[in-house]
Amino acid sequence: MSTEPAAGQPDPVRGGAQVARARGEPRSTLWRVAVGTTPVVATALTLEFGRTLVVDSFGETEVVRTLASTLRALWILLVIGGVLFAGYRWYSQRQDGERLERTRALLDSLDGPDVAVEGIPSQPGTFAVPVTSARNPTEAAVFQLLPARRYDSAILLAVAAALSDAAHSLRRPGAPAPAFGTATELCAQLLHDQVLAVSGAHYYPTVRRTAPEGDEVLEKSAWATALCALVRAHADRASARAVALGHPGHVVAARAWFDGAEVELRDLVTGAISRGNLPMAVLPELIRVVDALDVYYGHDSRGDDLRALLTALDDMPKFPLHAALLRLRANPAADVLEHHRPLAWATAVAARRRHSLALEQLRDGGDPAMIVRDLQRVWRLVPRADLSAEVCVLINLAVAELRRDGLEAAGDRLELALARTEDGRDPGGRVHATEIRGILHWMLGRQVAAVQDWQTAWTGYRDLADPRGQGRCLRHLGSALNAAPALGGGAVAPETGQPLRRDHVFRQARGWLTEAERLDPGNPVAPPPLPMGPPLPPLDRPPLDRPDPHLRIARRT
Repeated sequence: MSTEPAAGQPDPVRGGAQVARARGEPRSTLWRVAVGTTPVVATALTLEFGRTLVVDSFGETEVVRTLASTLRALWILLVIGGVLFAGYRWYSQRQDGERLERTRALLDSLDGPDVAVEGIPSQPGTFAVPVTSARNPTEAAVFQLLPARRYDSAILLAVAAALSDAAHSLRRPGAPAPAFGTATELCAQLLHDQVLAVSGAHYYPTVRRTAPEGDEVLEKSAWATALCALVRAHADRASARAVALGHPGHVVAARAWFDGAEVELRDLVTGAISRGNLPMAVLPELIRVVDALDVYYGHDSRGDDLRALLTALDDMPKFPLHAALLRLRANPAADVLEHHRPLAWATAVAARRRHSLALEQLRDGGDPAMIVRDLQRVWRLVPRADLSAEVCVLINLAVAELRRDGLEAAGDRLELALARTEDGRDPGGRVHATEIRGILHWMLGRQVAAVQDWQTAWTGYRDLADPRGQGRCLRHLGSALNAAPALGGGAVAPETGQPLRRDHVFRQARGWLTEAERLDPGNPVAPPPLPMGPPLPPLDRPPLDRPDPHLRIARRT
């Protein structure tokens, strides 16, 4: 949801810029201080002291008793409010810590990156024809119709367990008992009857067929339960890898997993929809798969066809939140209904739609003051549990403030965004906020701090495998070093045994600009003329690392 940075290269320091502070903007609020533990106790003691002083000075008159009762009620209410606020903060922090712990446990459970082995065929050859057997005709037909080319052992057991539960739990009175008792027995019988075949670490249906119109298998409960189990298993895996795409140390393995599973996931979505008679419970799981693919694609147009298939389904209006978000992804200006129940749905849809419209104005060069007001309304609508959306709105608010020279207000937004992303909360948002803060530092004349922020952002983008982000930061750094080569002392590594010279800084800066154009094409920034010859090969030496410890989730001691 983030927009591009406000500038492709460092802007010159703007002398005499009016520092604007908008009203109603998100920032550190004073009411948190007012109801903090120490101020509450001090205020309560002061009020009680004042009550006692009034009573002792003027005696027990009617007016004095009323005033004393009012002061006592005030400090009691203040103490109760402080206790409630402290309890709320404690509960919120505990929930936040539990969410972080769950995310860390999820990331730790994923497999690390393996070295790819070449020469292994993607699919084995032909299989033996299934044995003519009436032991499990329904289950055999289901496996032949399911939109999966292959199964690993975990997914096979999940589907077989769903079929076993359906066969035993939904059996009609008087119907013969199934030929299998457990999912393991069902798998063994299907392998023995050559309905399934083993090749390497996967199981393959020996015969796959599409469902003719009115196929009776699609009307049975076995089909619905098996399809739900299959899609849910894939959705769980894809969603977990989508989370890993945003965390350093896990992004390489997650991207490699999506590289190998992309075609299989797309076939799963299209195959499930094309079979017809789609169970309603499958729709949310299919949306989870498409959402995970969107994260992998970087929210570009490669997922448009899948979203169109889901949006066209007859049962999609029964899921109003999912339908509205799918339409907004396809068209940010889509006219979607914002009045849903529960209220959290309405605010989520309204925030997404109004945020998209504000970003369109920001990209089209609209009035920054109007854009800031629109984004402030979005800020008030974003659910606080949606941290990524919250940080995204803060970053875009900072960009809009920079457009209208609201440097102090932009700093407030970025400070809050960085505070919200500590300890591994939304690493991508934190890196982007750091990059924009570098632009702010440059506009304020703090060139050294700007270069350090861009180094930190470049290191973060590299760890997150974000080539466009790396390209933007290299463009910032290259332009800055071209304008002020003295800044290269903390960003450029000198040659071995040699002092860092001006011509060496210029060579590295030009190499960074060349690499930036390769990583982030279509966003050219003309560097100032250099008193140098032709450029060296791209990225002769990368910038020095400046890792951010808050990009990773800290382990609890």
